Amino acid sequence: MQLHETELLLHCNTCAKTFDGQYAAETHALEEGHVEYTDITGSTATNALVHAPSTTTHAQCVYDKPAEEAARSHRDAEEKAAKLRDMEKRNLGIKKQKEDNAKESARIRANIAADKKRRDSEKSRRIAFLKSAESGSARSVSTLLQEEASCNKEVRLKLRVVGVQECIEEGFPIESKLSAVAELVHQKLYVTAAGFKTSFPKKEFRGADFDSTLEELGLVHSTVLIVIETR
Repeated sequence: MQLHETELLLHCNTCAKTFDGQYAAETHALEEGHVEYTDITGSTATNALVHAPSTTTHAQCVYDKPAEEAARSHRDAEEKAAKLRDMEKRNLGIKKQKEDNAKESARIRANIAADKKRRDSEKSRRIAFLKSAESGSARSVSTLLQEEASCNKEVRLKLRVVGVQECIEEGFPIESKLSAVAELVHQKLYVTAAGFKTSFPKKEFRGADFDSTLEELGLVHSTVLIVIETR
């Protein structure tokens, strides 16, 4: 039944609102989804369903309850699946963070243990050195110092240039060549070294000494090297 807007006074059976004309009722139906109305224009009330006329620009009102419920169920399932994926992702992130923390803790503990072992070993060597020195061991003090430095595998060198306030203090593996020390001086102090010398005991290292290792030159414990500049 097609009713004209000017002839209708429609009462919404869902929310009990009254609308003057079919257009107003159609708009309400589109916005709220209420589709059952009673025509109260005349003295006899008539139940009516509001339909959008084929000539109107409003979208046609189609209400398929099973289809709506199926669509709602599908949306709910998708939302639930998305929440589960997010939860799994968070759990994986937490698990990975715990694993990384455990690895880092293990690494730190290993470093602490290795450092303690090294310090204990150095302490034992020093005690042995003092006992040997007190008992007048046949081995010389120089030999004992060289043995201790060889165990450490690294020598600390303080490098100075005469007339230059700045100096370098660097650790070198004992198998490093003297040329590596000269290269460091050139890079950091901008000085070309022709050689090096020590104050005590007095020694000089030049020429072919640059191809020798620190261990071969007897530089196996911390010392000060004075740079001999190229003239």
